[in-house]
Amino acid sequence: MTTQCLSHKWVRTRKEHRCVACELRIRKGARVIKNVGVFEGEFYSHYYHPVCYDALTECLDDMYDELPYAPEFRQDVLGIPLLKGNL
Repeated sequence: MTTQCLSHKWVRTRKEHRCVACELRIRKGARVIKNVGVFEGEFYSHYYHPVCYDALTECLDDMYDELPYAPEFRQDVLGIPLLKGNL
């Protein structure tokens, strides 16, 4: 698996997005972390809530070898209880 990060920066969103880590909504006008790169020859552009990005980088070092499943990440790492609407 080859990953090449092309850009990693703070941006203000111009439209709604979904956080890659928790899959919850990122509102228009929010300050978020945008990560752009190439993974196995495919271009990607990911948006993260700042708290999700911080928690994700910490848990990838400690708990996981890869990106955890979003509901598991929300419950186990962020402490957001799973509700029917969160799935």
